[in-house]
Amino acid sequence: MSILNKKTHDVCLVLDLGNASLAGSLTLFRPGLPPEALFTIRVPFTIGEHAHPEKLQSTLLSQLHDVLDTIHTKGFQHNYFKSNNKKIVKVLCVCASPWYV
Repeated sequence: MSILNKKTHDVCLVLDLGNASLAGSLTLFRPGLPPEALFTIRVPFTIGEHAHPEKLQSTLLSQLHDVLDTIHTKGFQHNYFKSNNKKIVKVLCVCASPWYV
């Protein structure tokens, strides 16, 4: 079972919450073809030796805001969106083990 429509082109927002960075991409999924990253951004952040949950959450939310804002302002300028709508079909989020709840 696929989470994407197998008959159409689907643009998904992919978020990758890593150990020391946050990445976001607009990725095009098409039947029978490999996924194509239309736009990507990765923002590093430092956790420090002694991480405090409140500071981690604040940093993560700030970085997430920056990543989504950049995707909104720059990502949709890709040539694909000049002839296709700007609809995001799904959001896929990958979390590294320290963030898994």
